[in-house]
Amino acid sequence: MIKIRITAEALADILLAIHICPVEISGLGRVRKINEEEFLIEEVIVFKQSCSRGGTEFDENAYGFFLHTVMKEGRGSEINSLRLWWHSHVYSRARWSRIDNGNIRSFEGSDYIISIVGNKYNDLTVRFDRFGADKISLDGLGIFCDDIFRIKALMSERFDRMKKYVSENVTIVEEKS
Repeated sequence: MIKIRITAEALADILLAIHICPVEISGLGRVRKINEEEFLIEEVIVFKQSCSRGGTEFDENAYGFFLHTVMKEGRGSEINSLRLWWHSHVYSRARWSRIDNGNIRSFEGSDYIISIVGNKYNDLTVRFDRFGADKISLDGLGIFCDDIFRIKALMSERFDRMKKYVSENVTIVEEKS
Protein backbone atom coordinates (compact mmCIF):
# COMPACT_ATOMS: atom_id res chain seq x y z
CA MET A 1 0.00 0.00 0.00
CA ILE A 2 1.45 3.37 -1.04
CA LYS A 3 1.98 5.82 1.83
CA ILE A 4 2.66 9.51 1.14
CA ARG A 5 4.18 11.48 4.00
CA ILE A 6 4.93 15.21 4.06
CA THR A 7 7.02 17.38 6.36
CA ALA A 8 5.11 20.01 8.31
CA GLU A 9 7.15 22.70 6.55
CA ALA A 10 6.26 21.44 3.07
CA LEU A 11 2.56 21.13 3.95
CA ALA A 12 2.55 24.65 5.43
CA ASP A 13 4.20 26.00 2.25
CA ILE A 14 1.66 24.37 -0.08
CA LEU A 15 -1.28 25.66 1.98
CA LEU A 16 0.27 29.14 2.18
CA ALA A 17 0.95 29.34 -1.56
CA ILE A 18 -2.65 28.36 -2.29
CA HIS A 19 -4.00 30.94 0.17
CA ILE A 20 -1.63 33.76 -0.81
CA CYS A 21 -2.09 33.48 -4.58
CA PRO A 22 -5.45 34.93 -5.67
CA VAL A 23 -5.48 32.72 -8.79
CA GLU A 24 -4.32 29.20 -9.61
CA ILE A 25 -0.70 28.36 -8.81
CA SER A 26 1.47 25.30 -9.29
CA GLY A 27 4.81 24.03 -8.17
CA LEU A 28 7.09 21.10 -7.74
CA GLY A 29 8.56 19.40 -4.71
CA ARG A 30 11.45 17.29 -3.60
CA VAL A 31 10.48 13.76 -2.61
CA ARG A 32 12.59 11.15 -0.85
CA LYS A 33 11.73 7.55 -1.57
CA ILE A 34 11.82 5.72 1.78
CA ASN A 35 11.09 2.31 0.24
CA GLU A 36 8.98 0.92 -2.62
CA GLU A 37 5.74 1.94 -0.94
CA GLU A 38 6.60 4.96 1.23
CA PHE A 39 7.54 8.46 0.07
CA LEU A 40 8.34 11.67 1.96
CA ILE A 41 7.67 15.12 0.48
CA GLU A 42 10.45 17.27 1.93
CA GLU A 43 10.39 20.64 0.14
CA VAL A 44 8.08 22.71 -2.03
CA ILE A 45 9.20 24.81 -5.00
CA VAL A 46 7.32 27.60 -6.78
CA PHE A 47 8.88 28.11 -10.22
CA LYS A 48 8.39 31.13 -12.49
CA GLN A 49 4.94 30.88 -14.08
CA SER A 50 1.99 32.79 -15.48
CA CYS A 51 -1.31 32.15 -13.74
CA SER A 52 -4.94 33.17 -14.09
CA ARG A 53 -8.23 32.36 -12.39
CA GLY A 54 -8.73 29.47 -14.78
CA GLY A 55 -5.27 27.99 -14.98
CA THR A 56 -1.62 27.87 -14.20
CA GLU A 57 0.96 27.45 -16.92
CA PHE A 58 2.59 24.15 -16.20
CA ASP A 59 3.76 23.75 -19.73
CA GLU A 60 6.94 22.74 -21.46
CA ASN A 61 8.16 26.36 -21.52
CA ALA A 62 7.74 27.06 -17.79
CA TYR A 63 8.96 23.62 -16.71
CA GLY A 64 11.78 23.62 -19.27
CA PHE A 65 12.95 27.06 -18.15
CA PHE A 66 12.94 25.90 -14.53
CA LEU A 67 14.97 22.76 -15.36
CA HIS A 68 17.39 24.84 -17.46
CA THR A 69 17.91 27.21 -14.53
CA VAL A 70 18.58 24.32 -12.14
CA MET A 71 21.14 22.85 -14.57
CA LYS A 72 22.77 26.23 -15.18
CA GLU A 73 23.18 26.71 -11.43
CA GLY A 74 25.00 23.36 -11.23
CA ARG A 75 22.18 21.64 -9.34
CA GLY A 76 21.29 19.06 -12.00
CA SER A 77 21.49 16.19 -9.52
CA GLU A 78 18.44 17.65 -7.74
CA ILE A 79 16.20 17.04 -10.75
CA ASN A 80 15.76 13.34 -9.94
CA SER A 81 14.21 14.23 -6.57
CA LEU A 82 11.53 16.47 -8.11
CA ARG A 83 8.72 13.93 -7.92
CA LEU A 84 5.89 16.14 -6.66
CA TRP A 85 3.65 18.28 -8.83
CA TRP A 86 1.11 20.35 -6.88
CA HIS A 87 -1.34 23.05 -7.90
CA SER A 88 -4.49 24.83 -6.82
CA HIS A 89 -7.98 25.17 -8.16
CA VAL A 90 -8.57 28.34 -6.06
CA TYR A 91 -12.21 27.94 -4.90
CA SER A 92 -13.13 25.02 -7.17
CA ARG A 93 -13.21 21.39 -6.13
CA ALA A 94 -9.91 19.66 -5.49
CA ARG A 95 -10.27 17.08 -8.23
CA TRP A 96 -8.34 16.23 -11.40
CA SER A 97 -9.28 18.02 -14.59
CA ARG A 98 -8.57 16.81 -18.12
CA ILE A 99 -5.65 19.28 -18.25
CA ASP A 100 -4.33 17.96 -14.91
CA ASN A 101 -4.38 14.40 -16.22
CA GLY A 102 -2.38 15.54 -19.24
CA ASN A 103 0.15 17.28 -17.01
CA ILE A 104 0.56 14.10 -14.97
CA ARG A 105 1.15 12.09 -18.15
CA SER A 106 3.94 14.53 -19.06
CA PHE A 107 6.01 12.99 -16.25
CA GLU A 108 5.98 9.52 -17.86
CA GLY A 109 9.75 9.66 -18.41
CA SER A 110 10.12 9.50 -14.61
CA ASP A 111 9.72 6.46 -12.38
CA TYR A 112 6.79 8.02 -10.54
CA ILE A 113 5.04 11.28 -9.71
CA ILE A 114 3.03 12.35 -6.67
CA SER A 115 0.38 14.95 -7.50
CA ILE A 116 -1.60 17.18 -5.17
CA VAL A 117 -4.47 19.48 -6.08
CA GLY A 118 -5.81 21.81 -3.40
CA ASN A 119 -8.08 24.78 -2.87
CA LYS A 120 -8.61 27.67 -0.47
CA TYR A 121 -10.94 25.50 1.64
CA ASN A 122 -7.87 23.39 2.59
CA ASP A 123 -9.15 20.43 0.59
CA LEU A 124 -6.28 18.37 -0.82
CA THR A 125 -6.51 15.44 -3.20
CA VAL A 126 -3.44 13.24 -3.51
CA ARG A 127 -2.54 10.92 -6.35
CA PHE A 128 0.38 8.56 -7.02
CA ASP A 129 1.34 7.44 -10.52
CA ARG A 130 4.08 4.90 -11.22
CA PHE A 131 5.21 4.60 -14.82
CA GLY A 132 6.92 1.84 -16.73
CA ALA A 133 6.23 -1.89 -16.75
CA ASP A 134 4.44 -1.94 -13.36
CA LYS A 135 2.33 1.15 -14.12
CA ILE A 136 -0.28 2.13 -11.53
CA SER A 137 -2.40 5.18 -10.78
CA LEU A 138 -3.83 5.59 -7.29
CA ASP A 139 -6.14 8.52 -6.55
CA GLY A 140 -7.63 9.77 -3.30
CA LEU A 141 -4.67 8.78 -1.16
CA GLY A 142 -4.19 10.09 2.33
CA ILE A 143 -1.27 12.33 3.14
CA PHE A 144 0.45 11.88 6.48
CA CYS A 145 2.18 14.67 8.40
CA ASP A 146 4.07 13.52 11.49
CA ASP A 147 3.91 16.97 13.07
CA ILE A 148 0.47 18.28 12.08
CA PHE A 149 0.13 20.28 15.29
CA ARG A 150 2.90 22.66 14.14
CA ILE A 151 1.11 23.66 10.92
CA LYS A 152 -0.64 26.75 12.31
CA ALA A 153 2.56 28.08 13.90
CA LEU A 154 4.60 27.28 10.78
CA MET A 155 2.09 29.06 8.55
CA SER A 156 2.41 32.15 10.72
CA GLU A 157 6.24 31.95 10.79
CA ARG A 158 6.59 31.29 7.06
CA PHE A 159 3.88 33.65 5.74
CA ASP A 160 6.11 36.61 4.81
CA ARG A 161 8.76 34.40 3.21
CA MET A 162 6.17 32.51 1.18
CA LYS A 163 4.37 35.70 0.14
CA LYS A 164 7.66 37.07 -1.22
CA TYR A 165 8.45 33.74 -2.92
CA VAL A 166 5.04 33.65 -4.64
CA SER A 167 5.18 37.31 -5.72
CA GLU A 168 8.67 36.83 -7.22
CA ASN A 169 7.65 33.77 -9.23
CA VAL A 170 4.00 34.20 -10.22
CA THR A 171 2.80 36.60 -12.90
CA ILE A 172 -0.96 37.00 -12.85
CA VAL A 173 -2.47 37.33 -16.32
CA GLU A 174 -5.97 37.90 -17.65
CA GLU A 175 -7.67 34.85 -19.10
CA LYS A 176 -7.79 34.65 -22.87
CA SER A 177 -11.30 35.01 -24.24
